[in-house]
Amino acid sequence: MPPVVVSNSEKSSCQTWFGPVGSCANAALGELAAFAATAHHGPAAATDAALLLGAGYGLCILSGIREVEHLAPPGELGSLVGIFYSLAYAGLAIPYLLSLAASHLGYPTALLLAALAAALTLLLLVVQGRRHPTGPTPLSPAGAVVSHCLRYASRSAGRPPD
Repeated sequence: MPPVVVSNSEKSSCQTWFGPVGSCANAALGELAAFAATAHHGPAAATDAALLLGAGYGLCILSGIREVEHLAPPGELGSLVGIFYSLAYAGLAIPYLLSLAASHLGYPTALLLAALAAALTLLLLVVQGRRHPTGPTPLSPAGAVVSHCLRYASRSAGRPPD
C-alpha cells in the first residue's frame, strides 16, 4: 500500500479544525445548541446538541493531547499525559455545576453563560493564533495551562523545571 501524502493546505486545514480553535468553536456551538434545545423541546434538538457537545469534547481532548505532546520533555510524556487526563476528567463535573447554577438561574441562562465562556475562550485562542501564527505553541491559553502543569509536575517530582 503506498504511503498517504498530505499537502500543506490539508495539514493547515486539519490543524485549524482539529486544533484548539476548531475544538473550542465546536464546543461553543454545542453550548449554543444546548441553549436552543431548552427553548425548542424535542428529541431532534436534544440530539443535535448532544452530538455537537460530544464532538466538541472529543476534539478538545485531541487538541489538548497534542499540546501536551508538543510541550512535554520526552522522558515525562507519560506522566504528563496522565495529569492531562486527570484534569480533563475533572471537567466532567461541569454538567453537575451547570445543574447547580440552573437551579438558581434556569437552564437557558446557565447554558448561555457556558456558551459565553466557550466563546470568550475561542476569542482568546484566535487572538493568540494571530499573534503567533506558527500554530499551537506554549503561548496559546491551552499551552499556558499545560506549561504551568509541566512546571508544577517537575517541581513536585524534585526535578528542576525545563
